[in-house]
Parts: sequence; C-alpha cells; structure tokens
Amino acid sequence: MPNYDFDMGVIGAGAAGLTVTAGAAQLGAKTLLIEKENLLGGDCLHYGCVPSKTLIRTAQIYHQMKKAEEFGLPPVDLRPVDYQQVAKRIQSVINTIQKHDSEERFCGLGAKVEYGQATFVDEHSIRLNGKTFSAKNWVIATGSSPSVPPIEGLDRTPFITNKEIFSLDHLPKSMAILGAGPIAIEMAQAFSRLGTQVSVIQRSNQILSKEDEDMAGEVMESLISENVRIHLNATVVSTKDLGTEREIIIKEPQDKMNTLRAETILVAMGREANLAGLGLENIGVQFNGKGLQVDRRLRTPQKHIYAAG
Repeated sequence: MPNYDFDMGVIGAGAAGLTVTAGAAQLGAKTLLIEKENLLGGDCLHYGCVPSKTLIRTAQIYHQMKKAEEFGLPPVDLRPVDYQQVAKRIQSVINTIQKHDSEERFCGLGAKVEYGQATFVDEHSIRLNGKTFSAKNWVIATGSSPSVPPIEGLDRTPFITNKEIFSLDHLPKSMAILGAGPIAIEMAQAFSRLGTQVSVIQRSNQILSKEDEDMAGEVMESLISENVRIHLNATVVSTKDLGTEREIIIKEPQDKMNTLRAETILVAMGREANLAGLGLENIGVQFNGKGLQVDRRLRTPQKHIYAAG
C-alpha cells in the first residue's frame, strides 16, 4: 500500500481551500495547505467580497448623508471623499478578518501550511520550493483572476482590475468600466456615489447579462438615476494612454463610433481560472480558461483529485 506524506493536500487558501483544510484537519486527516501568495484568505478576503462590501457600505453612507433633508434632518455640508481614508478602512476590515484566516489558526487546527507555486510531478505528488510532497487526495482550489481582453492598445494603456481598485491613492475624477457583470456594477455605483463620473461599457443589450432581464433593468434605471452613464451593445475598439487621461474608442449600434475619456479604466470583463503552472496537463487532468473538468462529486478524471472554488 502506498505511503503518502499527507492524507489530504489542498492547493489554494481562499474560501474553498480554507474550508476544506479546516474540515479535513479537524476530522483527523493529516492535511497540507499550499498558498501561492504570502497571506491566506484568497481573492474573497483581499480583492473580492470583503473589500467590495466594505466599499459599498462606505459609499452607501456617503450617499445617504447627501439626502439628509429627505429624512427631516438638517442638510450636511459634505467635503470631498479622501479615498486614502476609505482604502485605510477597507484594509482595517481585511486585517480584522485576516486573524481568522491566519497561518497560526490553521496550524493550530493541525494542518501544515506552505507557501509557493505547486506543480504536480505525478498523480499524487507536487513539487514546491525544491521539495516534493505527496498526498493520498488532493483538492485544487486556486480560484480565478481578472480576464484581460485582447483590445487594441490596452497592453500599452494603464488600467486597473479588482486587485488594484481598493488601494488607489486617490478618488478618480472619472472612470470607464469595461464590462457590466456583478463586479463592474458594484464598483460603478460605489464610485459614482463617492463622486467619480462613471461610464459603463457593455457588449450585450443589458447589464448583468446572466440575471433576469427585468431585474437587470431595474438596477440599470437606478444607476442612471445616480448619474452613471451606460453604453449597451457597445464594443471597445481600442484604448490609448493620453497621460492624465485614457481614451476609449467604442463602436455602438449602427456602427457609430464614439470616443470616451476617463482618468481610470477598470477592466471587469470576466474571470479566468488560476490553473497555469500546476502541471495538470502532465497528469491527465483536463482544464481550460473556465476551469477544471469535474463530475457531479467535483472529481477530476483522476478520482482522488477534486476541484472547488
């Protein structure tokens, strides 16, 4: 019978990976957790759920303060937003939750935590920082990253994604958002409420294209009422760096060309799976940009290798 270093190996310390690790370790499995970055918590804690909801709450309060008179309260003389203070609050919330997603906590549960890029060398073993670790079962929970579309000029034009937007050093005067999915729409409303002039550019005929059409329409009307400009059925043709501004050329219905300018471009046009460099092609595990091929039990073709997150 094979002798493995661990019962369970988990690659990726985001929401899914930490859940699996905590459960396996507490049930008595000898568990290895591997994280590529230098902190546990993954995208949700550092670039997704936590910072976005913190920003949304801040923007909501600022927005309500502007409407004090509607509630019978005296008007509030609001100063412009200092985004460095907003970013500081976001980081403080992340730090509070980080304590629960710390290496110390998971080591205390009985797991071993390692950092670096793991690469499978065979169906049960990975290579990490010059060492080899084997496990009877593996869970791949490496998450996803922002997808950067092949738009002409974008590779030469400064832009941000959800990884940079929560730590900006100032509030942009204007922002063009490429895409209109959940991340794009959340950021559009939040930054508009904080004082940024926001334009949303969407390829299809509705924002939140995976959602109910009527619901998406209501959300769009709400955004428009808050001065967010929305361009539907619009294709981004090219971008250009103008120094203090970015130029975005879009093609709208009837082949109408339109030129937009904004201080900041936010790219939010979908996600792609973080699977490069894992060596999956060498062990018979199929994958593409959308993720891994799994069955109803989240097993890959290698039945002892699972995928989550």
